[in-house]
Amino acid sequence: MKSFMLMFASVRASTIEITDSNFRLEAGSKINAATGELEVPHGYGFAETSKSFERPLEVSVMMKQDNTKGGHTWAECGVLQVFPQAHNVRHTGYNAGTNWWHRHFGAGVDGVIGQEGLMTTGNTRQGKNMQYEWNEVKIRALEGGKVEFYLNGELRKTVTDHKYQNGFIRMGYGCRHYRFKDLVVKSLAKTLNHGMQTIPVTNHHWTTANGGQIRNGELYTTAGWGSITSAQTFTAPLKVSVMMKQDDGAHYGKHPECGVLQVFPQAHTRHTGYNAGTNWWGNQFGAGNDGVIAGRGNMYAHGKNMQLEWNKVSIDVNKDGNVYYYFNDILRHTEKHAQYTHGTIRMGLGCRNYHFKGITVEKPLPTQTFSKELQMNSDNFKIMNGAKFNGDMLNVKHGNGFVETYQNFQRPFSVSVMMKQDESVDWHHKNRPECGVIQVFPQNNNRHTGYNAGTNWWAHQFGAGVDGAIAGRGSMQGRELEWNTVKVTVHEKRVEYYLNGNLQYSVDDTQYQEGTIRMGYGCRTFHFKDFVITTDQQPTSAPTASPTKSPTERCAAGNCMNWSCADWCECYDESKLDVYNSYTGCQDDNDDTCICFDKEEHGLYGERHRKINYNQDAVDADTAKMIDGTNVHTATKQNHYQEAVDKFSCDKTKRFVHGAPYHQWSSYTTQGGEAARTLCRDHWTAEQKPHGWWFQYYQNGHFNCAKFTQAVTQPASAWESTHGRPEEVCVPAN
Repeated sequence: MKSFMLMFASVRASTIEITDSNFRLEAGSKINAATGELEVPHGYGFAETSKSFERPLEVSVMMKQDNTKGGHTWAECGVLQVFPQAHNVRHTGYNAGTNWWHRHFGAGVDGVIGQEGLMTTGNTRQGKNMQYEWNEVKIRALEGGKVEFYLNGELRKTVTDHKYQNGFIRMGYGCRHYRFKDLVVKSLAKTLNHGMQTIPVTNHHWTTANGGQIRNGELYTTAGWGSITSAQTFTAPLKVSVMMKQDDGAHYGKHPECGVLQVFPQAHTRHTGYNAGTNWWGNQFGAGNDGVIAGRGNMYAHGKNMQLEWNKVSIDVNKDGNVYYYFNDILRHTEKHAQYTHGTIRMGLGCRNYHFKGITVEKPLPTQTFSKELQMNSDNFKIMNGAKFNGDMLNVKHGNGFVETYQNFQRPFSVSVMMKQDESVDWHHKNRPECGVIQVFPQNNNRHTGYNAGTNWWAHQFGAGVDGAIAGRGSMQGRELEWNTVKVTVHEKRVEYYLNGNLQYSVDDTQYQEGTIRMGYGCRTFHFKDFVITTDQQPTSAPTASPTKSPTERCAAGNCMNWSCADWCECYDESKLDVYNSYTGCQDDNDDTCICFDKEEHGLYGERHRKINYNQDAVDADTAKMIDGTNVHTATKQNHYQEAVDKFSCDKTKRFVHGAPYHQWSSYTTQGGEAARTLCRDHWTAEQKPHGWWFQYYQNGHFNCAKFTQAVTQPASAWESTHGRPEEVCVPAN
């Protein structure tokens, strides 16, 4: 059977058997039992790895157009995708392939693709035509941000792109039927053998029972109840490996039967936890979770019968939600987590006497995480229907009261918040717990929408689920009326729900990829505090929230006690009179020495007009623009916030359009909001953003910029208003 080779930076190679458990096969894709190759039909057919991978890495595959299928012999595109971001899309993630535009090697990021040379050796017209041959396509996603694309060992294209750091590998969505083989994934991580721990064979590290022994530098178990258990406990994710061999000199030793390795055993039985081993049913490598076991292939490896030889058995409890079972570094089986994440390692309880040695535990390369707390204020949250700020907390009224982030977030990330039922209100329900709710990516104005969870559901349960598919996921343990931490972790393909640090429920779901976070629509009034977002992306390369402490904007009404005369002239806003009067230093003292308009001139482009339009932030950022032939700035005040930009009309009183799909880019500048606005406008050409864009700026210098991916149909009256910072929504001018 053909196999896919998986190689790591520590020069350990793992071969992935082409099996249904190791690949997701869709829309007619299949494994050819005779050749061991993947066959993927044109159109929506694809094969995707069950296992996810992380950057930096190198991915290569052999691919060949299959002219015996589909009735097409004209050469057309075949596709390899690394870290694809969408389904039913040909060009997503880092993608490349053969025969694009009939005779070219094509490559690019998402839909920004191009012709990168001919389908000939040497990329010359004199070279051999490779359109209908086996070709090696390789993509290298490097740590520094570069992505390289190769055809048959020749570097054809290099781009710089940081945004995709992990994900799956997919082959398909091509223009013709294709065959694939020899997929090789090589980690390019600089740190080798990180976290590799060999557990010594000593009485200090292992506990023996019922015939288990430590002898001659090996662990030894007798058939039946003999076992050896690690003294130490371990936590997932981890990969456990052991060398094991049936004792062919013992009673019945020449007759192969089962030997067993268990990770996180839950009971004193043979098949518990994540368990695997050799010679199950005499001639099979067996594996499974608890008692859901089966033969996962014969005892041959690399052309040799290994029944009575030393064999390497590995169990990888991976952070992606899967458990991978290996026989002599061949991936034989993939299965979903049984939610066991902590415990011991045990060998024994087998059918024959066995030797064990070389026990290792390997932890994955660490991923740096970045946590940021969103301060509970009007910069970060909009409040609706009775919700209000109370110091560093949010109080959210029961029923249709809610608070929602202004910012959108993209998976993968975690959000945690502390929440507590308010006993001081809802007097007729005092001391009667009922539901409080957090929603990730809410889709409508209901209680159970998006990925939702919370405390006191059905009075005494932690509840969680997707949309309305909800249930109690564990007891509140008597903490109904106390502060509790609820966390929702949105992985690439899985969502996990935690209560006070304990995993309560997980579900595989990919339907929602980005959106806001909301708290509310609960059964009781609740307090919320300590809202924290954790992601493995640098803050400048992912949607960035305002930090806990942000510099105050110069023209913020609450900064009036620090204003100079020039500041008063530029920043004064009649609608903020109540704010000014709340500060002694800002109240009217009848001192008229600060004169903003010292002339009675009202003509066009006069001094009064110049002072109204003057913008110090734009001057500081060197982005100030003048009206042609005058010394008057282009308008920036509220009554001049409608501006024409190229072929677009920009409304600077707006910042977001709910329900309008978009593609987002985020960045950072120290030059102020107007400089950020310019960076946003210049990020895409007019041709690349035909439907317009929106722009959001934060006081800490971070900003979000997004182009609409389809025409905006929502009326301008429904667009979300700005917070008084430099922001805008721009659509094609009529």
